Formats: sequence, structure tokens, C-alpha cells
Amino acid sequence: RKPNPHLAFGLGPHFCLGANLARLEIRLVLEGLLERGVRLVRDGDVERTRSNKHQGFRRVPLAVA
Repeated sequence: RKPNPHLAFGLGPHFCLGANLARLEIRLVLEGLLERGVRLVRDGDVERTRSNKHQGFRRVPLAVA
């Protein structure tokens, strides 16, 4: 099996203990930027990931405008 470069929180007994902290951190960072008037714009194509177990985004390129 090749090395997996993905960042995932896992599922069931393999669920990452830091997942909720990571979600809180990104939310606080984005809220802080928006409160300061920083404007984020999409900078490329959004890549979604889909499987039988997971749905979400693989890549969301953003730039500060």
C-alpha cells in the first residue's frame, strides 16, 4: 500500500480524538479573518471527494483579496 497523504478524521473506533479541536480551530481562524474585513476568494477549482464512507472537499483553494 502506498503512503496516504490525506487528512481525515476517521470513523468509528478510529475517529481522531483531535477532530473537534481541528474543526473549532479552522472555524475560529475563518471567523477572525472575516471580522477583520479580510476577503477570501476562490483561487482555482474546488475538488470534492466522495466515497461510500466520506463526502467533503479534497481541495478548496482560496486567496486573500
